[in-house]
Amino acid sequence: MRTDLSKGVIYALLFCLSGLLALIAIGIVFPAPPELVATPHPAYPSMLVSGSGAPGNSWTLWAGYVSGVLVLGVLIAFVFIGVSPKSKLGRRLMGVSSALYVVTFIALLVTDATYATEGFTGTIFGFPPPTAWMIHGMWHIPWLMVLVYVVLWDSVSYTPEAEARFEALMETKRSEH
Repeated sequence: MRTDLSKGVIYALLFCLSGLLALIAIGIVFPAPPELVATPHPAYPSMLVSGSGAPGNSWTLWAGYVSGVLVLGVLIAFVFIGVSPKSKLGRRLMGVSSALYVVTFIALLVTDATYATEGFTGTIFGFPPPTAWMIHGMWHIPWLMVLVYVVLWDSVSYTPEAEARFEALMETKRSEH
């Protein structure tokens, strides 16, 4: 069992998962507004349609925003589980990548809210702004995290000390058989 795991990572993971569970409980207690609930299509009953296509009231939007941030928190906590607390460079690089990911997600939320209220406002690289943030930001920034693991693997995650400890455990296991 890994003993060098940061308590901050565990607390962040517990906070985010508790928040997601709270949102699920709120969703169970307070059902979705009628305009968001799917109903059978008048002509094709096997097909479901939902009201006006409106994004819902402000509580529904905020629940979506908060759940997105909490899911990112869970993702980032799991990313940090693989980084050794002794690796200051790895933690800094992963922190910068994670912060950039969260900022990109918030930019996506802001442009989505603007797009929902003002309508089409132009394109960025051929896409509406929220889609551009998703494609060019949210899809590519995790590669920074992957690069930290790939390029700095020996110092970030699988240190020579961890390798020696693993080899000792394997040798003990082999000698038992």
